[in-house]
Formats: sequence, C-alpha cells, structure tokens
Amino acid sequence: MKQYTNNNLDNRHAKFDFCIDDLPIPIGIINTEDDRIIAFNDAMKNFFGISAKDEMLGETALAISAPRQLNGRSSAEQYAEYKKRILANGMLTFEWLCQVNQLIQKVIIHIESYEQDGAQYMQVLFIDAELFSYSNAMLKKVEASNEKKELDNVLNISDLTYKNVLDSVNELVYIIDNDGTIIDINRAVSDKYGYTKSELIGQKPDFFSAQGLNDIEKIGEQLIQAFNGEPTRFLFWSKRKDGGIFPKETNAIPGTYFGKKVIIVIGRDVTEKQAIENQLIESEKRYRTLFELMPQGIIQFAYDGTILEINDAAHTILGLPVENMKTRQYILDNIMILYSDGKSYKEEDFPVTKALTAGKAVVNHVVQIYNKLSKATKWLTINAVPLFKPNASIPHQAFVTLEDITLLKNTQIELIKAKEKAEESNRLKSEFLANISHEIRTPLNGVIGFANLLKQPDLSNDKRYHYVDIVIQSGKRMLSLINDLISMSKIASKQVDIRNEMTNINKTLDSIYNLFETEVHEKNMQLFVQKSLLEPKAEILTDSEKLHAILTNLVKNSIKYSNEGSIEIGYTVKDKFIEFYVKDTGIGIPKSDIDNVFNRFVQAKNVNTIAAQGVGLGLAITKGYVEMLGGKIWVESKQDVGSTFYFTIPLASNN
Repeated sequence: MKQYTNNNLDNRHAKFDFCIDDLPIPIGIINTEDDRIIAFNDAMKNFFGISAKDEMLGETALAISAPRQLNGRSSAEQYAEYKKRILANGMLTFEWLCQVNQLIQKVIIHIESYEQDGAQYMQVLFIDAELFSYSNAMLKKVEASNEKKELDNVLNISDLTYKNVLDSVNELVYIIDNDGTIIDINRAVSDKYGYTKSELIGQKPDFFSAQGLNDIEKIGEQLIQAFNGEPTRFLFWSKRKDGGIFPKETNAIPGTYFGKKVIIVIGRDVTEKQAIENQLIESEKRYRTLFELMPQGIIQFAYDGTILEINDAAHTILGLPVENMKTRQYILDNIMILYSDGKSYKEEDFPVTKALTAGKAVVNHVVQIYNKLSKATKWLTINAVPLFKPNASIPHQAFVTLEDITLLKNTQIELIKAKEKAEESNRLKSEFLANISHEIRTPLNGVIGFANLLKQPDLSNDKRYHYVDIVIQSGKRMLSLINDLISMSKIASKQVDIRNEMTNINKTLDSIYNLFETEVHEKNMQLFVQKSLLEPKAEILTDSEKLHAILTNLVKNSIKYSNEGSIEIGYTVKDKFIEFYVKDTGIGIPKSDIDNVFNRFVQAKNVNTIAAQGVGLGLAITKGYVEMLGGKIWVESKQDVGSTFYFTIPLASNN
C-alpha cells in the first residue's frame, strides 16, 4: 500500500484537518490520480471504527466499500462511473454501500471536486442513511433498479436531496458567495438566530454580528482566503434576533453549490465551551502566577526526559541557559549530582528516575550539585512526584521541585566545623597546659637544682662554670617560652604594632646566617644563603624586626627537625612580592599534618623526644607576623626527604 504522511499533504489539506477535524460529519479527501484517501477528520475515523489515522491514510476508496452496490454492479465499476460524472459536473450526491466495522452499511455520500496546484481532488461528505427522510418507495426503487438510466434518474442530485443533507446537520451551515453574501442556510441557522430563511438570505455576516466584538474587516479577509482555496477558522460573536449574544466557532472552507464556486461556513455555538475555557484561562493564570513566583524551582518532565515546563526559579537554581533547557539529558550533561562523599550519582538513583520507574514519590532528597559551566557547587532538596494517566500503572510524566538549601547546609557545616574546632581547641589547650607545665618545670628545676649545687664549698671551678652555664640555658629556655606566650597573646588580641622602615634584606639574611652558622655546623650540617637582588635594590620598606623574627623561627624549626644535610635560606622576586624560603633536608611533615602545622599548640607526630621540646607556638607566631606584613605562608614537604617553608611580603622600595 502506498504510504501517506503529513508530508504528503499540501497546505490546503493540512488546513483542512485544522478547520473541520472536530466537526461531527465524516469528511475526507481523495486524490483522483490514484483514488487514495489523503486526509480525513476524526468523525470519519470514528465512523469507520479505526483506532489511528494511519490505518486509513493511503487506502483507496474501494477499500472502505462493499464488494457490490445496490444495483448489483461491482463497486469498482460503479465508482469509476460516478468519478467521471463528478469530474465532469463538479459534484454528485448518491447512496453507497460501505464496509463499516466489517458490516455493510448504506450511507449517502456528497462529493465535490476541486483543483489545487494543478491536481484534481474530491472532497467527500459521508452521511448515515438513517438520518434522511427518504421514502421506502424511493429506497425500494433504488434497490430494484438494474438499469443505468433509471438509476441515474433516482440518484441524480436534486434540490430536495441537497437540502435534506444540509438540514440533517446540527451545526450551523451557511453557503456564502465570493462577496460574503449568504445564498443558502440550513434549518439550524434559522432555529439558532430566530430569523426566517428569507430574512437571512442576501445578508452578510455583519447582519448578525455582535456590535464591537468582531473585526468584520479581518473576517472578510478570512472569507476571501477560504474562497481562494485556503480553509480558515475563527471565533465569531453572534447576535440573535432577540438581542441575545453567543460565541460561535466558525470554519470556512471552499466548495461548490450547484456548480457555483462558494464558501461553505460551518458554525457551532461554543457558549458552554467558552465559559469552560474562560474558567480554564483564569485557573491557568492563577497556576502560572504561582508557578512563576514560587521560590522553589519546578520542572515538569515527560517520560522520555523532555522538559515540558520549567519556571524561572529552576533556571536560577541550576544556573543553566534558559534557551538550552530542553531535556533532562542536557541538565545531566552540565550538572553533576553528588553523594555526600563527593562521588557522582548513579542514574538509577536520580529522584526523577526513581519517580518515573518505580511510580512512587521521592520526598526531601538532599543532594549536592556541581555546575560544570559556572564551577559552582550547591546543596538542594529535591522532590519528585510521578503523574499517571487515568487507569495507567506506569507514569507518563513527573513533577520535580528544587529548593536551594546551600546557605542552610553551609551553616550546618560551619556549625559542625565550629563544634569540632572548639573540641579540638579544648583538646589542644589541655595538651598545651600539660606541655607548658612540663616546659616550665623542666628549666625551673634545672635552675633550682644547679643553683643548690653551686652552694657546695668544695666545688671545682670547671663544675661551677658548667652548672652556671646550665642555669643560664634553663633561664633562656624559660625566657623564650614566656616570650612566645606573650607574642601569641599579642597576635591574638591584635596588639602587635608594625613599624615599617627601609630594610636591607641581604643584610637580614647575613644576620640570620651569622646567628645560626655555629649551631648548624655543630650538627654537622651546612647552611646556605641565596640572594636575588643587588645593592641598593635589596632595600625594601617593611618591619625589619618582624622579618628577622619570621626567618629566625623558620631556621630554628629546620635545625630542630633536621639531623643531617643542609639548610638553605633565600628569596626570589615575583611581581609585586618577594618570596622568601627556608629549605631543609630534615624529617619532613606527614601529609596528615601539613594543613595543621601553622595552628597553635600543634607539633608533628613523627618527631623524637628532643625535637618535641616546646609547646608548638613558633610556626603559629610566624604565620601571624607574615599576615601582619601583608603576605602569606605555606609549606611543601615530603616525609623523610625534607621541607620548604615559603612566605611572601609586599615589594615596597624607597622608590
């Protein structure tokens, strides 16, 4: 069978479907070239009991006909004869035996021929024979007639037959000529308007137009359009003879009337329909207002993933371009949905997927999303509700709501971090008190113990000097601890003053070298200095005391945690900053400790007993000083290889 689709139909036939598809009269179009059906309305589909239009499109007229007709002739022979007469005269009305739902049914058919783009077509109107008041004598005569001449006399178009066709239709039918004048109407028009047929014949549409509610000029243009072969549809507000007003849905199609080219206008009172539509419009407005103003994002998905509707809030929450939001796949291509551990969701776990596959609502599902375009991360609460067609067990759509809870989630995370930090701080303070107790008692015991030994009268000078040296070192250790505590307290309370002055950083490095050269060599290690600037460019504006303290603490730290190899101090110039570094070949820092080395009361966990002396304030003080000077500090380290501490300060010269 030849296949016909909408692409086979020209613009006339597409508009034919649009204009009369909802009329109750079965109407179709046949291509005279191959006698195949190329278009028909729903009424014709229902009349012949088919479930889909594709079942009839492309079939021949004989496929829906009985094998033989009333006169005993084959349908093929009878159809061929009628076709010649229709093409010759422009129209024909006759009785025909059709095959309807595998049963033979007698119908009256009215056919008009027309030409479109050089091709011939026939417009077919099917009327159930039971609707017409044909006399039994006429029907018996038709059935008994075997002679072509007699059959032609009975079946020839008559004015009575045509009027019966018109008057059998419940819709309002007008026959209008090319200047818009009414030349015929059916009984339904007279009944509806309250005018007699003679009162309406010769009038134009403005005769029964409700004043101010119709654009008569535009309607005139649409009627001309229909007369020229382009079917059209419009709403016409009508006024009855008693003054009553009602809306009429109007379809205008081209046709012929006893050989004359006319406009066939079919109207239907849609007062109830209009009232329902108005209610629906109001309901739609309320829904649309709520839909657009809701702070929650709303997306309506079809089963295949197509986005049917999406509100502005959803666009804002997802952060994706409005013009591209067409399918669920586009969202998934640009939005990563993450579990709480940061891993990507499996597709079967997506809330909308669960709703559509399981047919159950997914409520208050908290997820994290990552936008690949904006690189932004958000937390959302998602609800997905499946929608079912009547009596269906599988959903055909799903509504998804999105609520941005990023602020709430971040607040929760910050509260958890603050709680953990408070607990950690409490633990560190406890450790600090224990450490400081030990750090104070140890040198204090040394001072007291060796001071008592100095009282011995028979003490040799060598021992006396040795004991005095221990007392002095213990005192220095206590003084260093107290100074660190005071410094940390001042930094925490922001009571440290910054005194910027012209500082020669090359001389500062030389001073650090001279200060620690002996101590480094005593550990059989080497100390190197690298300078990048020549005099006088080595002078910058900074707090020389704080810079000296920073480098001192870092070198002390390297000596403390190194037993062999070397220590290197130096700097490089980078844009508007100077980047200092202190590099050692010490024990290094475990990865787990790197993020905490600049916190107060923290020491590396892989140190020996001697290196562990102290309360863990040196690097915290160093970090505080660096930030006061407008820089930042960080460390790169590899366990058992060594560490490099970097810090920056602004490059401000005397220029």
